[in-house]
Amino acid sequence: AAFGVPTRFDFTRLQAFLHLALISTSS
Repeated sequence: AAFGVPTRFDFTRLQAFLHLALISTSS
């Protein structure tokens, strides 16, 4: 991936990570 240009996969992986983090912090 180019600098400052996240790929669709990177974005999806980031969203999944944030989602898991949100679940773990709210439990």
